[in-house]
Formats: sequence, structure tokens, C-alpha cells
Amino acid sequence: MDQETIKLIIKLVIVLIVIGAIYAVYVKIRASIRKVKRSLGQISEVMNTIKAADEEQMHTPKTLSGVESIHLKRIMKDFPEFNPSLAKTYIKSFVNEYFAAMKAHRTDLSDFEDTCSRQFIELMAAQFADTASTTYSQVKVHKLVISDYKKTNDEADIYFQLALQYVPSSTNRLTQEKYTVTYSYFIETGAQGEMASIICSHCGAPINTLGAKVCPYCDSAVAAVSVDRTWKVTDLRRTTY
Repeated sequence: MDQETIKLIIKLVIVLIVIGAIYAVYVKIRASIRKVKRSLGQISEVMNTIKAADEEQMHTPKTLSGVESIHLKRIMKDFPEFNPSLAKTYIKSFVNEYFAAMKAHRTDLSDFEDTCSRQFIELMAAQFADTASTTYSQVKVHKLVISDYKKTNDEADIYFQLALQYVPSSTNRLTQEKYTVTYSYFIETGAQGEMASIICSHCGAPINTLGAKVCPYCDSAVAAVSVDRTWKVTDLRRTTY
């Protein structure tokens, strides 16, 4: 084999080695591209799953307490004249009016005097006056239940839990939340700080004991006071549990 032939063979071997190296690099690059595509596909699936879960959460009402019947029995024992259906209607109407007044930054809240305590109205007025605060639109009450009931000698509180949806101005995104409205039976002070009382129709004595059915002075039966004039909203707040 002459010198020229040997040189030619060496060149061919070098060319084959280079081609083999290039091909090996190509194979590795193609495998890497496929791996990246698979990863991107998995990421896309995860993102789609997260998006679907997020969409479901946006449109699924919050779960509420399931022990209403227990609390209602106690309420009806203390206040036989209490009308739970009527009270729920008041609460639902109040919540819608509350968020509408907040959105409008209303300062005149006199129309809330029949349904809310004086102190709570003052808190609402201060909150609504803040034009920089978040407001809420597309408010909808999905459901409301009695979630708790507490009674002392001076006051009774019924807690209504609501599954509520709205669109906050801060996010412009449909949101599902739970809120609790406190509906209280209490003796409210008058405009000059005087204490309001139920007056016995027989002896004229003031009766300040909450839910009293008999006058402590003459033992006469005390006439029941209607629900819409004795129960008032004293608090509304978002529930985190």
C-alpha cells in the first residue's frame, strides 16, 4: 500500500470520526429536546389542572355549619315568638343593602336604623366614608344558616353564617367567601343615653331582663315583642374558619 493510499484512508477515518461525533451530539440534542418537550407538556398539564381547580373554586360556594337544628331548638325555647324564616329574609336583605351602600360610599345610613344597632351603623358610616377602601360588586348570597347561639341575662346573639360571592374592586375577580352576621336581642340605650325598657302593662314597672315572660313585680304575663322590632344586626365580618 503506497503512501498516498494510507493518507487517504487516514483522512476518511478522521472524517468518519467527526461525522460520528457530530451525530452523537445531534442524538444528545434531540434527546434533550424531547425531554424538554415532555417537561413542558407535564408543566402544561399541571398548569391546566391548577387553572381548572381555580375556576372550580371561584364558582363553588363555601361549605357552612351543619348544626343549625341544634341552635334553633335552643332559640325557640328562649324565644317562642322568633321566626327563623323571617329573620333569614332580613339578614339576606341586609347583606345586599350593606354591600350596595359600601360600593356607593353612602353617608346617610338612616334606612339601616330599623335593622341595625346604633353602634354598628356608626362603624358602617366610618368604613363607607373611606373612598380608598375596597368595594364589592355582583354580590350574591348562596345560602345562610344559624351557626351559633349565645344568651346571657342581658343579651342574646344569633350568628348567621353565609356562603357569599362577590367581585372585589381590588382584584376584579369572582371570589367565594364565608361571612358571619351577628343578630342580637338587647336593650339599646336611647339617643340621650337613657336605657330603654319593656313596661309591664299591668303595674307599669320596667322589665329589663332579656326574654322575660313574667313581670318580676306583679307576676303578670309580659306581652311578646315582635321579632322585627327587637332583633338587630350588630356585626358583619368575613369568617376564616
